[in-house]
Amino acid sequence: MALRIRRHKPGELVQLRSDDGGHTLRGTVVAGEKTDGGMSIRLLSVPGYDGLLARVPTRRLSPADPFEPVPVDSINRTAATPAEAQRLLVVLELSVRNTELLHEPPDGAVLRDRAQLAEALGSWSGSGAEQVLACASASAQEAVEGNKPLTPAQLAAENFPACDLAAPGPVAQPIRTAQTDSKQRSQRIN
Repeated sequence: MALRIRRHKPGELVQLRSDDGGHTLRGTVVAGEKTDGGMSIRLLSVPGYDGLLARVPTRRLSPADPFEPVPVDSINRTAATPAEAQRLLVVLELSVRNTELLHEPPDGAVLRDRAQLAEALGSWSGSGAEQVLACASASAQEAVEGNKPLTPAQLAAENFPACDLAAPGPVAQPIRTAQTDSKQRSQRIN
């Protein structure tokens, strides 16, 4: 009976342990290739290291521990995958920036969800909450500065194309939260 080697196809969640076994990074296989010598290599995207792809020999990878779903109550969503968690983290970061642009304090529920999501994704990936949050912040800043057509609604939509954050649509606009809705209602009453 021949030994079957797991190939780790694009989209699969995998992990890479350090040589001493002390640190594990988890991410998603985005592509595969073979070297001139015939070695199988996988390109790995790790949350918290956005924009950088690790080239890892297939033999060093193993299936990743599952990503536990994270409820994001402030926007009525659940991040069921690392990719969803990354996108929703950018949504939350845009929400915080939008309220700051309106010279209002950010919604406490949004801040709690942002911290909880960053912690869950940072723990799962091995890159840490601060690194994951820094990447989400950079993505939100890039969307605002580059005038990319991103809105929280587009990012949170359930049928968005994977990895296509620049789909046509309006430029980022302030989104409504429970806090801004109650302020608008009280302004109309007064």
